[in-house]
Amino acid sequence: MNTNEESTATIEEGDSGDQPVLPTADQQPIHQQAAQFARQHPVITVAGGLAIGALAAALIPDRNRKYIARQSSQLAEAITATGAAIAQQAASQASSAGSTLRDQAASLAERAGQAGHASIEQAQALIGRSKPEPTPIERILQIVSELKDRSRR
Repeated sequence: MNTNEESTATIEEGDSGDQPVLPTADQQPIHQQAAQFARQHPVITVAGGLAIGALAAALIPDRNRKYIARQSSQLAEAITATGAAIAQQAASQASSAGSTLRDQAASLAERAGQAGHASIEQAQALIGRSKPEPTPIERILQIVSELKDRSRR
């Protein structure tokens, strides 16, 4: 039995013959029924939507179409301007974040270089030898330090 037959059966089974019994709560709401129909019959749904749109376009007077087109154009311009403002703000924030990260990286590199130099000096003092050939990490730290000094100029 489908939904229409159930409702007819419910009406027919009512206690009094002149008042129908309302459908029960276990039936789907109308929006779920419409969504289910659209999933089951997508071609019919699209064709019906196109037909309704064509009918509405034919019934709207020409001056109203121009008004709607003008309003739509203004709305599109407002949305575009808003999108551009949001994009500009995001770019500004990204630039600021990049600058902050660059400064933090330079500070971290400087601290790492200082720690490396201090540990080398302590090791040399303990060993009592002359300064050995710099390791690759020490060379990298020295280059980073030089680049940092150049960028400040």
